[in-house]
Amino acid sequence: MSTTDATLPAGFYSTKSDFDRYGFAGPFPLDDRRLAARLMGQFPHFADRLYGRHRDVAAIREVLNDTNLRRKLTELCSGNLVLWRTNFFIKMPGSDEIGWHHDKHFQSAESGQIDFNEIRSHFSVCLALGDMNEKNGSLEVIPGSHLELPGFQRDTRPYYSRPIDDHFVDTIPDVYLQQRRSVSIQSGEFLVFHSALMHRSLPYESGPPRVSFVSRFVDNSVSIPESMKSKLSLLRFQP
Repeated sequence: MSTTDATLPAGFYSTKSDFDRYGFAGPFPLDDRRLAARLMGQFPHFADRLYGRHRDVAAIREVLNDTNLRRKLTELCSGNLVLWRTNFFIKMPGSDEIGWHHDKHFQSAESGQIDFNEIRSHFSVCLALGDMNEKNGSLEVIPGSHLELPGFQRDTRPYYSRPIDDHFVDTIPDVYLQQRRSVSIQSGEFLVFHSALMHRSLPYESGPPRVSFVSRFVDNSVSIPESMKSKLSLLRFQP
């Protein structure tokens, strides 16, 4: 169970200035929440592979084409995005916490280091296919942690050049841990965040298994390292 007592209401942060200052905005509802329920209903049929299914599952593309999701991505992020990866994440009985980490896995093909002060090109969306709450494993985020923070030494190596265990961080200064927020997301709602935002997923305690769908985007100006892309995964994403 989370030790925090502040759960974000819908739309707690909603403007572009909020988004760039705190690193996240929402949760916002899909224009058609039924799309999330439809995708959840089909999920057991393709659960054998949890990533990169937007090319072969029409229900995923319908979600990605939702009017409000596209509108918010354009308002907060960019009008010229490339979707480079999608993943499903499942919490069920026995699922533990997923520790603190971020999703900015690279800067560009030309850069060997991640720039945590660059906030114009790497973005993520977490969509709840069923309610995500403290019982079944909600998200916690540290506001402002997508940026360089005094006293917090960030690992600037890209994901593909470090051991998997180094992806998770257990040395976040207390001054920032004390600022963490629990984010509950209802079915059919999505949270938009800068990919470098530090976040974690709480352990499953009770309730039905919860499934979230995460999509990751870069601005079209970013060159994606060969080790991080696949011709089956890249998809231009325009309003």
